[in-house]
Amino acid sequence: MVRSRGTREDYIEQAKEKERKVMLPGLIVAEKFRLFNEIGDAYYAAGKNQEAYRAYRRALRNVVKKDEGRLYRKMERVKPGEKEGGRKKTLGTLVSKFSPALTIVTFAIALFFISFNLTGYSIGGLTQESFRWISTSLFILGLVFVFVYFKNKR
Repeated sequence: MVRSRGTREDYIEQAKEKERKVMLPGLIVAEKFRLFNEIGDAYYAAGKNQEAYRAYRRALRNVVKKDEGRLYRKMERVKPGEKEGGRKKTLGTLVSKFSPALTIVTFAIALFFISFNLTGYSIGGLTQESFRWISTSLFILGLVFVFVYFKNKR
């Protein structure tokens, strides 16, 4: 993989140079795979995810079986529709990543608020009605996290 040492233009120039090499006749499959993989890495380093994805797709046509999984991971990283320059972080991706922990935490806090004998309604001077709303909201939020977890697990 290309590291971030040059400028964006350097990486684009490297990719274009390798694109010219890959068009030469007589290249074996493994060499084409290596060149397309390097082209994708160079475009990824330049922040051009669409071009990187295309190069990885072309490498997939010439893939060596042992490198197939790594290539699919690279393609996932630069999927079309993602933010240029890297993977777009959204609330949905963060929730799906941390949903098991969020589920446990929200259920634990909801149980803490539901068990009024444990707290004696002494938290911040909240009323019994406020405790019910908080515990119900947290319980529903926990159910949402469970749903997200099992939906993404499939």
